[in-house]
Amino acid sequence: MDPSNGSTPGPSTRSYTSHAKRFRHNVSSRYIAIRDKLSNKILQHAHESRRHQIEDFPRGYPRFSRLFVAHPSFAISRKFLAMRARLLFVKQDHLSMLEERLDEIDHSEPRKMFLGNLRRDRNYSRKNVLDSMDKALRDYDQFVSRFRITLDASNAHRRDIVSLQNWIKGTGSINQAEASFLRDEEDLMSIRSRPDEAQSFFETCVVKAGVKISRIFQKYRKFPSQGLSRDPRVHISEGPFIRRLIQSLVAFIVVLLLFVPIVIITSVKSQSTRILIIVASTAIFILSMSGMTRAHTRELFIAGATYATVLVVFVAGNG
Repeated sequence: MDPSNGSTPGPSTRSYTSHAKRFRHNVSSRYIAIRDKLSNKILQHAHESRRHQIEDFPRGYPRFSRLFVAHPSFAISRKFLAMRARLLFVKQDHLSMLEERLDEIDHSEPRKMFLGNLRRDRNYSRKNVLDSMDKALRDYDQFVSRFRITLDASNAHRRDIVSLQNWIKGTGSINQAEASFLRDEEDLMSIRSRPDEAQSFFETCVVKAGVKISRIFQKYRKFPSQGLSRDPRVHISEGPFIRRLIQSLVAFIVVLLLFVPIVIITSVKSQSTRILIIVASTAIFILSMSGMTRAHTRELFIAGATYATVLVVFVAGNG
């Protein structure tokens, strides 16, 4: 009943109320369904986009392979130089024997006109030897090219070799006998291209400093080097922050090398002292170039001459 007039609600009022309740129920159900669907999609996308860490893979070679490709410094393998040299001698001797066999056939040729007429040559022994020489030379040339590439490959740094040895000993993922290839340090090469010496040096310094800071504040998980591994003993530099920081440090060193001598020369009045500053600055610049980069002798000579010329012109312009 209606409390105001004591009347009972009519059928139209009850129908309106039931439709309103049904509408609210449908809207609420659809909202919950849409919310759950979106939440599932967001969680699925977050799970799919999450970067796999080294520890996400099974122990053994699956995990070691992920570490191997995680950073250029870990891409280390043997050159097998002695084995390649042995095979080179075998192929070379095989060609020498074919060469001697061809000389014997030519000297014992009964029909000398065949030696000056390839089209009419009917000596099949000579043709067989020539075909064998062609195949052997192709194999020899390919082997020499591969051997040259291996000889020119960069030697692995001892720091990187020790890092891999420590990881294998600490995790026990690889059989010690199969990991013994890391013991022959003189026969190890770096497969992937590495940054120059300056960037490698500053990268090591940045990672070590970050590890010490993280230990002080006990925030291992927040340090950028932990992105590729959950192991607190593994620190792999990665991410744009580390790269920008290293590039900034290198740029700062370059600016110091270029402009500090100019500032010193400006403050000095003695001509002889200026000449000594130019000589010392050029020597420091060339030594820094040779230590921080992989420049060749010609490139070092050109860079040093250009740098010294700039300083001399600056001194001459400032009397």
